[in-house]
Amino acid sequence: MFLNQTNTRETWSMEKRVIGFEMLYPYDHFDVASKFIQVLDEFDLKEKVGSISFDDSVSREKCMVYLVNEFDFGVLELFSHDRTYAHVVELCAQEIVDQLDSFIRPIQELVKWFRFSPGKRDEFRTLCQKLGLKPRKFYLDLFKDWKSTLDHLQVSYDYKDVLTKLYNDCAHHTPLVDSQWDAVSSIISLLRKFDDIWDKFGWAYDASCHLVIQDCITIVRTLRIYENDPRFSSVVTNIMSKWLEIFPEIPTIYRVATILDPRIKVEGLRQLLVYYYETLGVNYNVDEKVAQSENALRQLHAHYSPSHNSETNLTSTSGEGKALEFNVIMNVVKRKREELGEYVFFQFDITEEDDDDGVYFEILQWWNKWKDVLPVLSKIAKEVLCIPISSTIPKPKCCPGKRVLDEKRSRLTQSSIRVCVCKKDWDLAEDSRQGDQENCIDDALVSSDSEAD
Repeated sequence: MFLNQTNTRETWSMEKRVIGFEMLYPYDHFDVASKFIQVLDEFDLKEKVGSISFDDSVSREKCMVYLVNEFDFGVLELFSHDRTYAHVVELCAQEIVDQLDSFIRPIQELVKWFRFSPGKRDEFRTLCQKLGLKPRKFYLDLFKDWKSTLDHLQVSYDYKDVLTKLYNDCAHHTPLVDSQWDAVSSIISLLRKFDDIWDKFGWAYDASCHLVIQDCITIVRTLRIYENDPRFSSVVTNIMSKWLEIFPEIPTIYRVATILDPRIKVEGLRQLLVYYYETLGVNYNVDEKVAQSENALRQLHAHYSPSHNSETNLTSTSGEGKALEFNVIMNVVKRKREELGEYVFFQFDITEEDDDDGVYFEILQWWNKWKDVLPVLSKIAKEVLCIPISSTIPKPKCCPGKRVLDEKRSRLTQSSIRVCVCKKDWDLAEDSRQGDQENCIDDALVSSDSEAD
């Protein structure tokens, strides 16, 4: 069990650190919640405003209920949710691959047949040279998850002419036809939409929770397009149902984060939600959710207001004391309304930069720039916008959990493993190098093998 904490540095850049690593087996919601509380106590995080979410699929809802009942969350309860958005995207992408197996399996069998034949590999190299292609190696450990399926489908499609000729020249095979490759091309395009969104989740250094609703729209709109294709219509219908089942509404934290995007704000949130639910084909009370989001932001503003403590601690019963208390409260309310109103209605200068992936907006640095004008809201943005939409490094980039113990490291104690994993992660966090393939956490454990022996 990995516990990750994401926060914003004083320089207004993000960082993520592993603050807990526990081996629980067997376990239930009580075990997970107890370890979670233990780590929060160790790092003094119980009073921190933030979001709690779980990727683990076992007793997730029960665990969240237990935590909510255990703590007096107050404003925090608005932001507790039991599933990260990245996990939802991964589940739906994997469901697409599973349900389109009839299109994917022939390519899988083709690659296996080709790799098990040394003679065919020689023919493959010869044909590649004739067609001006660079020969490459096709691995046998294919199609284990949706991401690797996408990668291998793309590689296979790039060499489709060569592979098709090799395969069809064998009379005992059912020949591959262009329509099969057309279906593969469509599957690749569909999975790429998920992959583009997934790439945002893998790094701890860019704010992304304010983009969740826009990403949801991209996914749903793409699925609607594929729904018109008779080859995929039934599959897309099932995926849409699954999407609504596991992600029935946008959690409050993502809606508040969207308001904190100065390009969108409240009215932009309303328009996004209307378009999203219309595309989903769901009747939804958008005005109610927007009002809830505004109210949540007001509660956060009261929590972060510099006069919040003095406002709540005035208990004098004299007439003069009551008058003072009333004036303080009214001044706080006035400042809160002025700052919130200034942010919502004022047209701020917004600078967007171009990069390889398109237009890029440094939202945290924008709030750093305007922190003197919007002091309380900037504190809120610093805490809220760092909340990740994924609680783990994506598996294709680095999957340390499966590399922690093997036959060479079986004698490491739990405390030793915890130290190695956390130490390696914190070292990488200092230089913002988490998620690099060459920096997988198992490197930290290799040096401990001799000590364990």
